Amino acid sequence: MSFGNFAALGFATHCFVFLMILQSPYVKSKFGYKKAIPITQTLAVFALIILGVFESYSSTPYIFCFAIFFFIIRQPLMNIAQPMTTDIIMKYVGEKNHEIVSALFALIWNGSFVISGLLFAYLSALKLPFMYIFAYTAIFYFIAIIWYIWLIRKIEK
Repeated sequence: MSFGNFAALGFATHCFVFLMILQSPYVKSKFGYKKAIPITQTLAVFALIILGVFESYSSTPYIFCFAIFFFIIRQPLMNIAQPMTTDIIMKYVGEKNHEIVSALFALIWNGSFVISGLLFAYLSALKLPFMYIFAYTAIFYFIAIIWYIWLIRKIEK
């Protein structure tokens, strides 16, 4: 895929992210935190795992089209929960800690790009297949999903 096509794919994906984030309040009201966050996040992680598995089948006809589909849906699914997770965390920390938590969110968000880039470079230098890199990423996402389930239960008590 050319850089231009990848940029266009990224643009389309982020347009879907924008539209899905706008749907976050509706998803929350329809399903509640207990279902909306874990389900959307788990579907996004499964899309990531499928992308990793597709590497093994890259010579299969049309697999590239399926990979593009899962690439496009993973980001919106992962990001639709962001307003809900922020809301849950802000409820947990209390109103007087909103500023510091917001600052920490910005630090973690921006720092995650640096750290993930360094980790990806390191794992790629080890000639690790994407399937394994994506699997490691999925493990961390599943840990986060479990943590959010715990946090939601704690907030709802």
